[in-house]
Amino acid sequence: MDSAAPSDDPGRGILSAGPHLDYANSAARGQAPRLFARRMASLRGCLGREGYARVYADVSAKLGQVGRSMAGWVDAMDGAAPSDDPGRGLSNWRTHFDHVNSGAGESTVAALVERRLAALQSKIGVSAFANLYAELSMTLARYGVRGSGS
Repeated sequence: MDSAAPSDDPGRGILSAGPHLDYANSAARGQAPRLFARRMASLRGCLGREGYARVYADVSAKLGQVGRSMAGWVDAMDGAAPSDDPGRGLSNWRTHFDHVNSGAGESTVAALVERRLAALQSKIGVSAFANLYAELSMTLARYGVRGSGS
């Protein structure tokens, strides 16, 4: 547990799936997208632009994979997506990385991730969402604990 985490986020920094799965399966699961976005935003100041671009690309590529397989997202610029997020389903990791590393999207990605998670939460089953949330939470924890994502 991260002693510096906000009091309403005791799972921040935990590298095992169990607590994240428990949270995503609890009555509080509706707050998961917001909580995750806050964690994402907190890493922005810790990792530098390139590190933040890597974490975003890892998270975004995973969200896209789940969106394509379970929610009808496409591996292209998607006209059915929100107008400010047409690349949500792209599988190309480098495209997500470049979105942040160029500086163009660095300030927007926490909100994009929050909306993508919320959209998936409403489209996929509780168990599938819990697994996704746990996997992504552990990804952020790895970046936060080690500062590298490795």
